[in-house]
Amino acid sequence: MASTLSTRFGDAQALKACIAASYAGAKLEVQVTENAPASIFGTLTVSLLTPHCVLTEPNAAAFYFFGSSEALRPSLDQSAKVDHWLQWEAGQLRPATYRGAEALAEPLKTLEAALTASAGPFLLGTSIKLVDVCIYCSLLPVREQGGSLPAAVAAYLDKVAEEPHVQAGTKQLLGDPGGKVSLGIFTADAAAHAARLPKLPKKGQRNIMVTSALPYVNNVPHLGNIIGCVLSADCYARYCRSRGYNTIFICGTDEYGTATETKVCRMLLMVKQ
Repeated sequence: MASTLSTRFGDAQALKACIAASYAGAKLEVQVTENAPASIFGTLTVSLLTPHCVLTEPNAAAFYFFGSSEALRPSLDQSAKVDHWLQWEAGQLRPATYRGAEALAEPLKTLEAALTASAGPFLLGTSIKLVDVCIYCSLLPVREQGGSLPAAVAAYLDKVAEEPHVQAGTKQLLGDPGGKVSLGIFTADAAAHAARLPKLPKKGQRNIMVTSALPYVNNVPHLGNIIGCVLSADCYARYCRSRGYNTIFICGTDEYGTATETKVCRMLLMVKQ
């Protein structure tokens, strides 16, 4: 029974599953959609429907075909290394590609050092592994944007791109073995990722944190809560953003005051309720 991959056309992250399925010789149907689920990075991602489960993280979708692929399956002594690099790709490399050249510099140094120390053209030696596929797909948009890559990393991507199954997976998703991934999707995903990052003070800029009185939760919210607590703070925060200041607006409710405890006692409820 075939698995179904729902993704946006040209999404580099969807290539992972397409390439892994090609290595495994698995049947994979690709459905193009604009309503992809959101990932932990706040970006739209893939949805792989298999006979056994539904997977939405790109690496997990590729990993599903892992056991059926002789080429991608590592030896016992390499399994821990593959797991380490897969976590590194998902937790460090991929988010860094969204944040830009400055954030990407350190992961690229790490990758360059590992490739230099490798006994072959791939990350873990002479044969391609799943982690090579995942790293390749995450760096494709950076390369197509014309981003600067270390010579060892560029040569590594060229080598991965020459693999027949990589070309077959690319053809399935993009219609051409040499097809280009969508930079529009990558740019949108980078913007969504940036929106989810914690807002921190920036050196050399005017940094403003706005807060307000926190309304008690001992009664139904009313207009006075907005006027007395939220409205003025929100207006000022919007003004600061309009001036280009690095602004964060924090609000909330006061759930631990005496007024709250008194109210729940009258209602014969517990405070947690």
